[in-house]
Amino acid sequence: LRTFPQFNVVGLLPGTDPALKAEAVVYSAHWDHLGLQDGKIYCGAIDNGSAVGALLAVAQASVGNPARRSQVFLLTCGEEPGLLGAEAYVKNPLWPLAKTVANLNFESLNWVGPSRDIEFLGGERSTLLALAREVGNPMGLRPMEHQQDPAGLYFRSDHFPFAAAGIPAL
Repeated sequence: LRTFPQFNVVGLLPGTDPALKAEAVVYSAHWDHLGLQDGKIYCGAIDNGSAVGALLAVAQASVGNPARRSQVFLLTCGEEPGLLGAEAYVKNPLWPLAKTVANLNFESLNWVGPSRDIEFLGGERSTLLALAREVGNPMGLRPMEHQQDPAGLYFRSDHFPFAAAGIPAL
């Protein structure tokens, strides 16, 4: 067993709307993975390098076209051993939770090939799935319908601490 400090990395892009910029959407992805376990290397290219890359691409694109609400780009640590970075952020947020309107967590993105289906794990637990349909349908994107979650993935990803704090999250 070894221990070492890990840190969340956070970026902020202020919103453009004078009234809405006091609210924020948090985009998150975890940068850690399992590493070396039982002599096998788990480097985390899919879980969660794919999502970190996507989040950075969204942040980069947003700089040239900021949203009306402020955007918080959160790269968490310690997801694999128990959502530690997300829990730490929710306990000590850099943006007030009362002014955080949603958490959009990126996790293990599609690596198989082109797809129009998008899974929003836990989306049915808030208004975010309906919003995803409204935005995605005109672009030909299809948010997937609710599916059973026998592995309990909804409770094992970084959106969960936000949802537990009452913030719509998927």
